Amino acid sequence: MVWTTDFYGADAPDAHTYQKYKVLIDDYRDFINKAEPKHEVWYVGNISIYENPTGRHAAGVTVETGPRRYTDYYLMYDQSDKRTKVIKGGSWTQFHM
Repeated sequence: MVWTTDFYGADAPDAHTYQKYKVLIDDYRDFINKAEPKHEVWYVGNISIYENPTGRHAAGVTVETGPRRYTDYYLMYDQSDKRTKVIKGGSWTQFHM
């Protein structure tokens, strides 16, 4: 079973969640701060933390990287919560009529 928790925009995790996933939360915040200058727009829309039965974690980060343009990033961690890789996922443009 995969467990996930979501944070939207500037919402911060509650104290219990922060303590449980402090290393991951601090790491994805560092990733966000270092990646931001590379894009014309950088607004964090959604963050998900995933956990599998073996105790490994991942963080999914959806960001607005341009006008109505969104990109997913997946930060992968080992069992000691050390980041092992970053996967750039799909990008899409939001359509409005």
